[in-house]
Amino acid sequence: MLKTRMVEAKTGRDLHTHDGWDGDPVLVTTTHGRYAGNFKSQILATAGTFDVVAPNGNDGVILTDVIISAEKKNAGLITLRFSDGVETETMLLSTLTDAPVNMAIAFQGHWQGWQAAAFQVVTNLDFVGCVSVGYFKIDQSVTLPYDEWDERR
Repeated sequence: MLKTRMVEAKTGRDLHTHDGWDGDPVLVTTTHGRYAGNFKSQILATAGTFDVVAPNGNDGVILTDVIISAEKKNAGLITLRFSDGVETETMLLSTLTDAPVNMAIAFQGHWQGWQAAAFQVVTNLDFVGCVSVGYFKIDQSVTLPYDEWDERR
């Protein structure tokens, strides 16, 4: 065991620890998504465009997880995308003609939208399904406008 403390440089506060199984403190580390994450779900029953997660004003949205399930439906489509009403970027397009879709994605990259971009689900027909998304929101000061966001890709 190291007899030391880790403190945050700006405030001098101790970094978070938790008492371990042996009673000694253990430094707790985690991702921002695990710390500040939320989830929302959208039931898919009718054709349409649904804002599953919308940012506050010009803030941004970062995705942590997506779970999709939908029945087989001739000519059915599910689209997952980011859109701010002007610019739109498709993340996933799944056809339901040959088989149902059942998938779970735990994102490991930086799946972030741009300023004011909502995470949307678009369906073209009425069918039974659900999309659930894990996410957290970030302030506009650390979220890029679309042109800068697109340039980074």
